[in-house]
Amino acid sequence: MGLNIYLVTKDREDHPHWDSSRYAGDKDFPEWVSGLTRTYVERNEFNEFEDIFRPDNIQDWRDCLPKERSNVERFPKMFDILEQNLDYYIYLSW
Repeated sequence: MGLNIYLVTKDREDHPHWDSSRYAGDKDFPEWVSGLTRTYVERNEFNEFEDIFRPDNIQDWRDCLPKERSNVERFPKMFDILEQNLDYYIYLSW
């Protein structure tokens, strides 16, 4: 089973510079960040059944990434996008 990691607005619009294709190693991302705090978007007509969230402390999330895993180099770009634009959130699709 794979995982797609999306960066979306509350209205589920994708970020134009984030590749949400499935990559090896992405399915481990939820485990890497499982103990870290996040804020969830209140459910609405766009995310009625999904959890959409932002890291509370992006640096903590950066620090939790393993150094030697497949495609881990793409995550700093994700965190950069989240730091630069507060309108985007993480959405995980299994």
